[in-house]
Amino acid sequence: MKTTNPTKAKKPAELVWHDTSNWPPLVLIMLYGLVEWIPNFDGADVMGAQWLYLSGVHLLAGLYLLSFGRNLIKGELGAIGGNVITWLLMSFVALAGLSMLWAINQVESMVTYARLITTVLIFFQIGILLAGRWYLLKPLSYFFAFTLLLQSVDVIDQFFTGINEGQAFDAVVGNLKINSGNKNILAATLAIKFGLSILALLESPRLVKWLISIVLTLAVIALAMVNARASYISIAAQSFLLIVFSVLAMVRDKDWKLGLSRIAFVVIPVVLGYFLSTAILQSAIEEQERPTGYSTIAERAKTITFETSGRNNLWLSALDYIKKHPFKGAGYGNWKLASIPYEKEHIDELFVAYHSHNDFLEMTAETGWVGGLLYISIFALASFWLLRVLLDRNATRLFGSAIFLTMALASYFTDAMFNFPVERPGMQFFLAFTLAAILQLHLAHRKLSADSTSPPIRNVRISLDVYALICILALGYSAFFNSKVYESMRGQYYINQDMLKPDPSLDFEKVNKDLPSIPNLNAFCFPIRLIKARYLMKAQKHQEAIALLEKCRKEAPALSINEFFTAQCYLSLNKKDSAFYWVTKAFEYRPRVRNNYVLLNQLLAERKDSVQIEKNFARVIKLRNEPWAWSSYLGSLASVGISNERFKSLLDSAFVFHPNDPELIARRGNIASASTRPYFEAGSKDFARKNYRGAIENFKKCQDLNPTDYSFDENIGLCYHSLGDFATAIKYFDKVITGGKARDAKSYVFKGLGLISLGRKDEGCNSLRIAVAKNYPGAGDLLKANCGN
Repeated sequence: MKTTNPTKAKKPAELVWHDTSNWPPLVLIMLYGLVEWIPNFDGADVMGAQWLYLSGVHLLAGLYLLSFGRNLIKGELGAIGGNVITWLLMSFVALAGLSMLWAINQVESMVTYARLITTVLIFFQIGILLAGRWYLLKPLSYFFAFTLLLQSVDVIDQFFTGINEGQAFDAVVGNLKINSGNKNILAATLAIKFGLSILALLESPRLVKWLISIVLTLAVIALAMVNARASYISIAAQSFLLIVFSVLAMVRDKDWKLGLSRIAFVVIPVVLGYFLSTAILQSAIEEQERPTGYSTIAERAKTITFETSGRNNLWLSALDYIKKHPFKGAGYGNWKLASIPYEKEHIDELFVAYHSHNDFLEMTAETGWVGGLLYISIFALASFWLLRVLLDRNATRLFGSAIFLTMALASYFTDAMFNFPVERPGMQFFLAFTLAAILQLHLAHRKLSADSTSPPIRNVRISLDVYALICILALGYSAFFNSKVYESMRGQYYINQDMLKPDPSLDFEKVNKDLPSIPNLNAFCFPIRLIKARYLMKAQKHQEAIALLEKCRKEAPALSINEFFTAQCYLSLNKKDSAFYWVTKAFEYRPRVRNNYVLLNQLLAERKDSVQIEKNFARVIKLRNEPWAWSSYLGSLASVGISNERFKSLLDSAFVFHPNDPELIARRGNIASASTRPYFEAGSKDFARKNYRGAIENFKKCQDLNPTDYSFDENIGLCYHSLGDFATAIKYFDKVITGGKARDAKSYVFKGLGLISLGRKDEGCNSLRIAVAKNYPGAGDLLKANCGN
């Protein structure tokens, strides 16, 4: 009996996606997908405007569904709500909400929870918009391919522009972020769109296949230029999955031509993009005058290890916190605060890691083991559903959609393993879209399945009015917090940098007006009330600043900036015991912060506590062996009072590590000046008495003690000049001139006079002319008298 190949069967009418009834859902989903193109609108971080934008699209989608799509909601909401993946997602949402009760910073937890609600609303809205329309995935794949093309071309253009302008290679790569915030987020976006473009490639005419293959090639080149290693793993994983499932489908369906075509149209762009990008990057690197931190795909891939990724401390810290807090966690969105104590000996200054660079560890650290298991279970179930579709010989019609979503899920999973997509609006859209599409594909598979033993699709009876009320409340909650974050980001745009200046230019009234109380942390993890206290300090309102600092001390505990500002306030009030108490706490919280160490040393020196100075230095120098640490240590010991021999010995130790540091060189010069003073004074007296031999002897002793001071050579030259030994004098003047440290042109003058006395008039006159050019007093008269011009 003749059979028809399912892949070549004529598609039923309901699969015609360009029917006008499909346009509103298609446009709304595309509007969600445009979130990554939303600029920062003068905000400190682009995500402020992007989260607010998603709330706006929610409103549009909600109005459409509750007006024109009411029947769609009634028909499909039960299937969506009654599904296991929805239960897992909502269970995680409930537990995350519950964790706000014990969160370290409840306001921050509410802010980040609003983003989770925003993401869940995307899942439901897109799930309903796609309900019964899984065939809309193909035009959406075209949409993703088009935006991938635009972004890839933009990255490549920026790269070549930067290189052609002569910018440093690492600077060019570091600036490749377009509108994403940073290059790692951009790379994750490009990588997931690589997978989301596959459906358009697999199910299009040959000409379109070639065009999309070109897009994929450009995407690989762009990813190579961005130099984000996690994206390399993502593309490799996606390519591997495509090859494996294509081979399995070939064996199953005996359609070798189709299978090899699928593989070729994806593998060829990857390979071609790899070799083209390698040639481009190697050429750019060869033009650099100094070593580069970034490189080609092959070279960067060699550095992918647990130790060198920079994530080992972050992951180990998260695991330790999970071990110590297995049930409650830190509270949703609060890992950034829980991680601060783990960073005290790993991160300089007041920087905060913010994320564990693994969303699964971070979710577990914030919500406990149960929350972590729920979160990972969502991905596990989605993967299982996709696997069932891919291996089902009766679902070949769904193969393209399944592999397209498999690659997208694998890309997101890879990013979640190494970065923090949970923070970024664009990546959360891709997650919600992928899960919603997988759910609809699963439901379509169930309907198409020929297996009579398949259980019926479970429906949950949900009233339209109840659903509408829940959506309104959820949207109201998330939109409120998203709008407050955007408002705060606009203020932080200029306040964040100003507050860190030694003398901020803004005043308290403006800062207090432009920074709302929600969120209560800025982009640096500094409490908003602390920032306002900084401006009260500027206004010399130290008691008011102390009161404000006290109120926000637990909002970002152990960061140390609160304690440091409190110490500064008490120091300004001349309450040095209180200042010492708070700066000691600041140093204990963050010993790698320069200001903490320097101020503590200052107060310890006043207390003549050399023992504690020594202890603190022994700790700091292991963490930051830098010139400023040595300088603060030496300065505080000098104030306390130590022997010259001990001081010289410590200074010599500092020079072993930092031989070219100006401040250490100045300290050595000060010591040398003190030791040479008696001989210099004696030599000056001998010179005044015309005892030039005695003066030379004393100046040479000065030279032995401080060989870097040019004035001793110059004075010795003057002595020999006065003795009439012009040849010897000129040797010393040349030494001064060659050293290039002289503050004036005296050596040129006396060298010139000496040369003229030796009968070398032309050379002598040239030396005098140089002195005239350098505006040395009297040089012009000497030139005229000796040279006639």
